[in-house]
Amino acid sequence: MSITIHQTFFELIPTGRYLAKIVAIEALDGQFGPQLKFTFKLPPNEQGESRTMLGWASRKFNNQSKLYEWTKAALGGGPIDRSYVFNSDDLIDRKVYIQVDEEENEKGTFNKIQKVLPYRPSTQPPATPQGISEDMDF
Repeated sequence: MSITIHQTFFELIPTGRYLAKIVAIEALDGQFGPQLKFTFKLPPNEQGESRTMLGWASRKFNNQSKLYEWTKAALGGGPIDRSYVFNSDDLIDRKVYIQVDEEENEKGTFNKIQKVLPYRPSTQPPATPQGISEDMDF
């Protein structure tokens, strides 16, 4: 039986702040323990191709954790009530801004999400360096 695998290409996106939508959150056991893998969908690039970015957060939900900060951003940036229990369904299809930087390791250069920020269309800069409209439906 033949095994076929389609070739994919990794392309860096320029460092910057991008409008994104959280489209999936998956629980994984990662290299650093239990984690959540976030899939962020970005508006199409100039060639009309869809793009996604992945980000990981530990499964710790406290006011010092990345998961707490990302949840706070997705829910609008205001305080999270102390009684709130994290539920990934609350974040799906929420728009946020992601701050993307470039980093290097032994395998080469890659993009990394440095911050997730609240989506506030009236107070944020353009969605991407290419100027894709904030109200774009993606």
